[in-house]
Amino acid sequence: MMDAPTGGSVPVPAACHLIHFLLEGRVSLRVTGGGIDRSVSVGPGSVTVLPAGAAYTFRADGPNRAVVCAIATADLHAIGPVPAVGVLPRLGVTDPALWFFGEALARELAEPEQIGSGDLVGALHLGLTIQLLRGYAAGARRADPEAVRATRMTSARLAKAQAFIAAHLADDFALSDLAAAVGVSPFHFARMFKGAVSLTPHQYLTRARIERAKQLLHQEGLSLVRIALDVGFSSQSHLTAVFHKVVGLTPAVYRERCGTRAPADRSGPV
Repeated sequence: MMDAPTGGSVPVPAACHLIHFLLEGRVSLRVTGGGIDRSVSVGPGSVTVLPAGAAYTFRADGPNRAVVCAIATADLHAIGPVPAVGVLPRLGVTDPALWFFGEALARELAEPEQIGSGDLVGALHLGLTIQLLRGYAAGARRADPEAVRATRMTSARLAKAQAFIAAHLADDFALSDLAAAVGVSPFHFARMFKGAVSLTPHQYLTRARIERAKQLLHQEGLSLVRIALDVGFSSQSHLTAVFHKVVGLTPAVYRERCGTRAPADRSGPV
């Protein structure tokens, strides 16, 4: 999703559909491209849907605030059948269901630092995709079994994901890297993974790092700084904060209860 320009060409990737949400203002919206050449007067709450495969030009005369969201056709096909006629264009329509997801996405993306923001954005994007399919793909009614199977978290895919995480605990990798290792899009992977293990990928990674830290705390002679870096935390304090939140003990207390000796203090004179 991005802020919508007040004029000029808006290139839309061939594999994406574009949805324009007018958040504030009343404007004369002119759209050309993809066989469309129309002007409509729209106000806050209006939605414009443009099919994939063309570069459209927007010109909104008048002060306004709007956003556009691109939805990949692959995401639509994974949810349900998209007929040959494809997604139908609509200019300046009122669609409360579609608007709900678009406005919520715009609001959430404006404050990405909030707890769970990434998970909520993924859920809202899914809702927007489903609503686009239901309301604007002519004749779409039910999910395509082949598409559903293609995005199901099989035991083999889950094993690949878990193996990748285990091998990269100390690395700073992205969700897209993990999804690529499994062979699905990040959009579908996040839903699939949480459905399989009841944790988001980030939550699972954090738990895996803590479990590895526990194993290392049973070994003699490893400093907390070394353990923190070996399992992917940025510092000893970062490890301590997350470890205490998950386990209920600090790493130092956990090691004491395991009966493992801490490394000798070498900070004194040699």
